[in-house]
Amino acid sequence: MSTPPLPPTPLGLARVVRRPLAAPVAPVARPPLAALVMRVAFDQVLLWTLCIDDGQQVRCTSGRIDDLPHDGELAPGAAFSLAAVQVLPEIAPQLRQAAAATAAGFIELAVPNATLRAVTAELADQLGPAQVLPSNALVRLPAVDRAVADADAMYAALLAGQVNVEADREAAEAGREVVVATDTSARRGTAPAAAAWVRQDGVFATEVIETADISTAELAAVAMALEAHHRHRGRVLVKTDSQDALSMARSALEGQIDARSALARRYQRTIADSRLRGQVRLEWVKGHRGDPLNEIADALAVMARRHHDAGLAPSAHRVRARTIVEEMLAPRQLAC
Repeated sequence: MSTPPLPPTPLGLARVVRRPLAAPVAPVARPPLAALVMRVAFDQVLLWTLCIDDGQQVRCTSGRIDDLPHDGELAPGAAFSLAAVQVLPEIAPQLRQAAAATAAGFIELAVPNATLRAVTAELADQLGPAQVLPSNALVRLPAVDRAVADADAMYAALLAGQVNVEADREAAEAGREVVVATDTSARRGTAPAAAAWVRQDGVFATEVIETADISTAELAAVAMALEAHHRHRGRVLVKTDSQDALSMARSALEGQIDARSALARRYQRTIADSRLRGQVRLEWVKGHRGDPLNEIADALAVMARRHHDAGLAPSAHRVRARTIVEEMLAPRQLAC
């Protein structure tokens, strides 16, 4: 018969407690993180932003390429491929310097756009100690958020400048007012809505509006159109198929801020403060009844809402939206 084990003595317990602990594991040095974001505008202009987070601060540099080859059918992937060949050698010294300044000896490079990420990975030998992160390693980090925000701001500024330059030239050369149609798209009672405006020469813009009220979204579209043309020296005709938006916009042009909701009143103030206030004509058109610009604005708004719901990148949305505009403009001459 076996003897039951004796309970541990205090001395035995002390020996257990006093056993030497394993040597602590040395912390692994965190490598710096870089984020590269590109935006293509008007098929020929490439905007890029590189942000580097070294653990203490996020430093960003930006640039642009104005001479991308263009044959009328340039896809986003082709634009990124052509631009990456020029941009990567330019940013490589910054990546090497950031990697050399830390004990890690390398730098992680986050590229949110899948097409650009694939191109960058193929050209990784030009980046020295930079390691391109796979898609499953991409998370929201300060460097990534800052790069996206800076690239989007550059894109918006470039678009606004192009809108105003083209509007001024058109008005000066043709001696006529600029014609813009607006429209929105929303699922009934569900935010957000999508607003769009389009000009008779095909210049356009879309935006997601955080509201479930369609009249407020329609008013936002009118305000967007006037803001985009704030430097225009001639007259602007804005067409809308929303009677409510037309009424609120006319009140704003007369200096009355009387909308029901705070958000709608904010858009009224934008219209009331527009330097175009005395040069704006508002016209109601019946929706889905053959007005060419109204049809294009409607298609843009529907596409913008669906692309937002699907999580499509803004650059990809713009390329697809431009295709819709060009296809719908091609068979007709828009009357002014």
